[in-house]
Amino acid sequence: MATLQKMGFAAISRRGPSPWEGADLWVRSSRNRSVLPVLVERVDPPSIEERTRRLLERWSQGLRLTATPQQGGSSILVVDSDSSAELASRGMVAASPLPLSLAVSRTRILVHPRRTGEAVSAPHWHRLRLPPRVVLMLATGALVGLAERAEQAEAGETGGAAPIDVEGMFRALRSVFSIDVEGSFGVTREEDAMFLMYQLALKETYAPGDQGASLHELVNNPKGPGARLPWFAI
Repeated sequence: MATLQKMGFAAISRRGPSPWEGADLWVRSSRNRSVLPVLVERVDPPSIEERTRRLLERWSQGLRLTATPQQGGSSILVVDSDSSAELASRGMVAASPLPLSLAVSRTRILVHPRRTGEAVSAPHWHRLRLPPRVVLMLATGALVGLAERAEQAEAGETGGAAPIDVEGMFRALRSVFSIDVEGSFGVTREEDAMFLMYQLALKETYAPGDQGASLHELVNNPKGPGARLPWFAI
């Protein structure tokens, strides 16, 4: 698919058995060299709800059989409209066989409008609207990832220092996970989403079974360069 190639994915041929037997094609990311299956929404049946349901069935089956990151559970779903993408993103909540934060971190939805006589939008990644708690989990992961990358830079393991700040976290949520942060919290401004996420971070734990370790505590007591982390200006 030419569109995926323009977005940094090269089509490849995959041989041998795979949990993603329903994949329509395979691509390799130029960013991290990972190999991903691509599942394309079928033209039939005509009902958008039924097309989306069948697409999510294939997605769910693939995820179920690739339960660990080592098995390569990432995938790309291709739909033909923003309406289909919105249905698919809402359907993930019920269809995912894995914790939603894990499933979403492995999945991107590409809107690729079919050519018609009418004007159509350009292909684009769909921004997911997710439950706030799921966004918080992904934000925590992005934050920890930024801190680890900074530690590696200071230790000379990677080139150049990596900034650790809230803006970097929001950029990761949007560019890596394709999340509509403001829409997920029901607001229109980033500042409002930031405030609501902070309030949620005071209550939610980031580690199962560790009731005393909220995201707030994590960033107030980090190791290494994370000590410079201005989490919501604290």
